[in-house]
Amino acid sequence: MTSPSLPHVADGLLDEAVATVTDAAAVLRDRYTRHPAVALDDIVAEIHANDAVVLDVLKSSLLAARPGSRWAKDELAYACSGLWLSSSLASRE
Repeated sequence: MTSPSLPHVADGLLDEAVATVTDAAAVLRDRYTRHPAVALDDIVAEIHANDAVVLDVLKSSLLAARPGSRWAKDELAYACSGLWLSSSLASRE
């Protein structure tokens, strides 16, 4: 799959991200099962299990695609802290 030309995206990074998300989607699809009637706790537990499996695929591949990158455990808390902005501005200096 060829990605559109984006000047701010490192060569191959977008292709690697697309391949990684495609792989994660295949893992999730393979885990899919039909449950005619289950308790809410069971549904929530399965959602968390799916998240964990997909995260394993995404995290390792995406970190490898961008050497030196880090994984934010809680991106919303990180974004709200303002740290992303200060580190982004510092990297431009």
